[in-house]
Amino acid sequence: MWRCRDCGAVFEEPDCEEVCYERECGVRSLFSDRHYRTDSVCPVCGDYDIREIDEDELEDEEEEE
Repeated sequence: MWRCRDCGAVFEEPDCEEVCYERECGVRSLFSDRHYRTDSVCPVCGDYDIREIDEDELEDEEEEE
């Protein structure tokens, strides 16, 4: 299980987004080639600030409510 720290959504698997290093750093025009990485993102809001949680943690939170 995963949780988004931005919107609070809980989900089974994050979405994946391909990110260009040069574009992200604002130097795309300085280089002729591109380098990419794949980041995990929240499937609800698209934010990168997600973390993996275990089911026990989720159950504890539900009991507190």
